[in-house]
Amino acid sequence: MSLIYTVIAGKIDDDGENIKFVDDADSIESAEAMIMDKKLYTYAFCRVEVTGFEAA
Repeated sequence: MSLIYTVIAGKIDDDGENIKFVDDADSIESAEAMIMDKKLYTYAFCRVEVTGFEAA
């Protein structure tokens, strides 16, 4: 069993979060690298969620 890390980034509108980017990573290190490589830190919000697990 392995965890799935979902990277979510976007901006905040009057209606709430406006998600512009969503992608999965196999590890927290891969998720952090994705944020850096794609410059997702420039969005108003950027987070990594552990969305569940994947059976091996």
